[in-house]
Amino acid sequence: MILPWTALCVFLFSCNKKAPSTPAAEPDGSTPDLAIAISVDSSITGLTFDGVCDRDWFKVNVTNGSDYIFRTFDVSQNPNDFEYTDTYMVLLTAAGKAALTTGDFADITSNAYAFNDDCFSNCGNDPAGGGTMSTINFSSDYTGAVYILVLPYECTEDLTGLKNAFNPEYSFEAIKEII
Repeated sequence: MILPWTALCVFLFSCNKKAPSTPAAEPDGSTPDLAIAISVDSSITGLTFDGVCDRDWFKVNVTNGSDYIFRTFDVSQNPNDFEYTDTYMVLLTAAGKAALTTGDFADITSNAYAFNDDCFSNCGNDPAGGGTMSTINFSSDYTGAVYILVLPYECTEDLTGLKNAFNPEYSFEAIKEII
């Protein structure tokens, strides 16, 4: 008999990853210095974009010579929600974080190691396949922290707020790729 958790684990996490955690409350994570620490091979569910152009920063410790996948995904069971969760992701190395001066979007993207708007392959559990989730593949050439910014796509061009009247939900995961 397959236990329900085992089936879910096989479907979502290939059972070698930690079960997702849900924050007790929406974490701040509004700057790199307040980044939400996340372990490799784990995820955080139930995150939302609160307020005008909320930014969520994540900090992940990486190891030299290892490959990683950082991605957002929507765990909503309502396929209509996918059109509302369009994430944009930016990855900064420690050097990129140290180079930040103003912290505005132009400063962040000019110091970015990588960025991604729409993912069309290797997108995690984005069953709608709409390409609104974001994925960055990263081959680490150092041991230390990387910082990942996730924000609503609407806020990359217009910093006045979300087009929709509700706070879209998303989840974030960091996976060590085994090649």
